[in-house]
Amino acid sequence: DDQFVVYPDAAGTRIDGDPRPISEYWAGLTSVGLAYVRDRVTYLFEKPDDAGQMRCVAYSGTGYGQPDDGYPVTVDAGYWPAPGEFGIPDAVLFEGDAMLLLRGRQCVSYNEKTDRWSYPRPIDRVWRGFDQLLSGRDDDRLRTAFTAADGATYFFIGERYARYADGVFSPPAEVRERWGLSRNPFIAADGSATVDAAFVWGGEQTFLFSRDHYVRYTGPEYQYIDPGYPKRIAGNLRMEEPFRNLPESFEDALGTPGQPSGIDAVFVLPGSSLPMTSSLLS
Repeated sequence: DDQFVVYPDAAGTRIDGDPRPISEYWAGLTSVGLAYVRDRVTYLFEKPDDAGQMRCVAYSGTGYGQPDDGYPVTVDAGYWPAPGEFGIPDAVLFEGDAMLLLRGRQCVSYNEKTDRWSYPRPIDRVWRGFDQLLSGRDDDRLRTAFTAADGATYFFIGERYARYADGVFSPPAEVRERWGLSRNPFIAADGSATVDAAFVWGGEQTFLFSRDHYVRYTGPEYQYIDPGYPKRIAGNLRMEEPFRNLPESFEDALGTPGQPSGIDAVFVLPGSSLPMTSSLLS
């Protein structure tokens, strides 16, 4: 909820570097609950607070170093004057002159040429097959949607997503299998994948180390790593609860980016955990 990723190639699946904190890049926003591009202006909205208010920033063009003058601003559902108290949309899409707001199972459209809104109607009437993506579970709700450079529209439902193109939805797939994938030494394609060290904290969290990255699992099932992982050891490991007492000098003993980390084992000492590197053991 508080991170974002960058894709160097619009058609690629691997991100550039690691997930980055939203608060350090997007004019102080602490989260992003909605984002879209309209007339070459990018709009980002924080998740609304209990009063339904949220901050919004706008960036004109393709540069994101500085927001447009007057931003951020605080807005609410009235920012989109749709009929019937439609509320804050989960996603905003565009087709020709129409802006479409999607919320739950409903959508409304706004025609910029005629300056007129439609009445709410089921999303399934516009994107046939949408209702089949919803299983009825509380988590299976529309989270967001966007139209990619190839013209296909991606819908994110709970922890799954589906691609809509040529009037047909693809079978739903897990988000984590396609989106936000970083360079992962644990599953290297060249066969060099290895685990240098492993550590279980409090019987609940498991840490695995490989080269200059690590992953974390929570709970006894190891089907999926925790969201936001893998992470680089440098700059991140000392933020984890069992490693918070590590001194800054610990990172001096790590290998250079992309090289073996040097972590060979993790020892539990009273009140802390100490990763041991080759340089520390020698």
